[in-house]
Amino acid sequence: MRSLLKSKELRQLQIVEYLLETDGWTTNSELAVMFNCSTRIIKADLSELRKLMPELQFDAGYLGIRLTKESDFGVQAVYSKLLSETLVFQILEEIFFDETLSIEDLAEKFYVSHSTVYRTITQINDYSRDSLQCYVETNPCRLIGNEQNIRLFYRTYFAEKNTLLGWPFRGINEKETNHNFDQILSFMVTDMPIDFAYYEDIKLVVLVNKIRYDHHHLIDTSDGEIELLNVFLKIYKYIVQPLGLVSSMQINKESFYQVFSPYIRKNLPRNIKQLRKAKKQLNCHGEALRFLEESLLDLSDKWQLPLNVDFVLFIVYGTAVNAKDLLNSDLIFFDRYKYFAMKFKSNFPELYQAIHIIIHNFCVKLSIATEDLVINYLLFTLVTYWDGLISNYIHKKKQVSVVILSDRHYTHSNMIKDFLELELPRNVAIDVYSKIKISDSIIENLNYDIIVSNFMISTTTTKKVVVIHDFPTSIDLDNIKSAISSVLIDRNNDHLRSISAL
Repeated sequence: MRSLLKSKELRQLQIVEYLLETDGWTTNSELAVMFNCSTRIIKADLSELRKLMPELQFDAGYLGIRLTKESDFGVQAVYSKLLSETLVFQILEEIFFDETLSIEDLAEKFYVSHSTVYRTITQINDYSRDSLQCYVETNPCRLIGNEQNIRLFYRTYFAEKNTLLGWPFRGINEKETNHNFDQILSFMVTDMPIDFAYYEDIKLVVLVNKIRYDHHHLIDTSDGEIELLNVFLKIYKYIVQPLGLVSSMQINKESFYQVFSPYIRKNLPRNIKQLRKAKKQLNCHGEALRFLEESLLDLSDKWQLPLNVDFVLFIVYGTAVNAKDLLNSDLIFFDRYKYFAMKFKSNFPELYQAIHIIIHNFCVKLSIATEDLVINYLLFTLVTYWDGLISNYIHKKKQVSVVILSDRHYTHSNMIKDFLELELPRNVAIDVYSKIKISDSIIENLNYDIIVSNFMISTTTTKKVVVIHDFPTSIDLDNIKSAISSVLIDRNNDHLRSISAL
């Protein structure tokens, strides 16, 4: 939604973002070329930014300009400040809470002319009619149209504008709301772990829905999901009325759906047991789940990464079912999932590529869109809910894997293994090959960096092979250590090539 900003506002935001991401100094001339304006305009922008955000320290010198910030001032604070100071978003927030305001009321409230308010609303409508299928109706001023998109917009807006500890909801007591939410969550039995972040997110979603519903704006309930509300019927008597969620309309199934709809999905399993049933279904959902399970287990096996597959499936699938909301929303300033994906990709290009392919194909099989917004959201979900993924991956990548093959007996291999574990560096993981079949093709496909063998292996293999005579000599140990160094050098070169290809 950056297009809602005036050209100067957008340029100033981009200047701050660039300087925050840049180490070292940048000249005004470089900024002028970058943003296609004069150095005089850059100087004026920097002067305004100093006043708008005193938390940012613009250091100027003969080398140019650089930006430092207080340690507790993150990039989100920049976006929050701009959302608070920009007239477009000030008006959108005001009419969210109060739908009785006229053009004159808004002009008086924000100390601007009537024509400025009209121009701003026209600017909003030019964007929102196409992007969100809604518009601001005037006198009184209110946002109407596609109600699902409107609710999604306000959830995104309040999430980006306010910190997790902020409370944006006027006239609603936070302490009382927390008390009632504690009771609601006790009824909503699910295997989804709830921490403070998810708890606050639920409150944000539900309260945005409540305020829109209290203003008599309704979402469509004709898709059949209403039947799932039987799960929540027992909440009515004890929770809904005290919370005041439906204070302006009659309490019934539809009213409850209007407020809690994001958490009531037709294909959304509430626990692992329901997930396993869904996995057996002979439809696109079952096929997608089986594909995701097989793909993640293959990935886990390839890099020897421990995986609680049912839990990860449960979280990723549930997120994917809700991902259709993302496609009808529009991020305001900050796409945090894209930012996460970019950083993950730059640090772990090989792992990123593998996960990206899995998620893309999973979305195709699930018949949901494969836009970057959805892919990045699901990638973030998978990576963060796969316990120990990054630490185990780093550990495995730092390790050099060695397998011992002996034509004597597996006990001979074990003896060599015990000896090598004392002599080789700690970052070397040593296994013994003890299966009943062996062949050139099997050896070629062994998932190890180095093979230590007491018999000759085909010279056509691409594996690094060190042949010993039943017991490693000092020369054999040197050859193994040399092979280890070669593996690490090759990995580093591969990593550099992967990064340069991004």
